[in-house]
Amino acid sequence: MHEAGDGRVTRASVLAAHLPGADDAETGSGLPEVTQAFFGSAEHHGIYREPTFQSMLLRLLLRPLPRPLPREASASERPSEPVTPQLQGG
Repeated sequence: MHEAGDGRVTRASVLAAHLPGADDAETGSGLPEVTQAFFGSAEHHGIYREPTFQSMLLRLLLRPLPRPLPREASASERPSEPVTPQLQGG
C-alpha cells in the first residue's frame, strides 16, 4: 500500500480509479461527482479537524470551474445588417 491515502484506504480506491471511464474523467474518478452533501459531527466544531472533511472541502474549492459550451447563434438571432440607433427629434 505505497500510495497516498488516509492509512486505511488508498486514494485510488476512494476515487474508484479502477472503474471504466476514470482515466477519461476530469476528476480522475470512476464515480460521478457529488452535487449535494451533508456533513455532521458529534462535536459541533470537531468536523473542521477531520482530514476527510478538509480533503473534500479543499477538493471542492480548488477544482476548476466548468467551461460553458460554445453556443452557436441561430439564423434568426444573427443581425442581417448592423443596427444603428435612430435619434428621435424635431
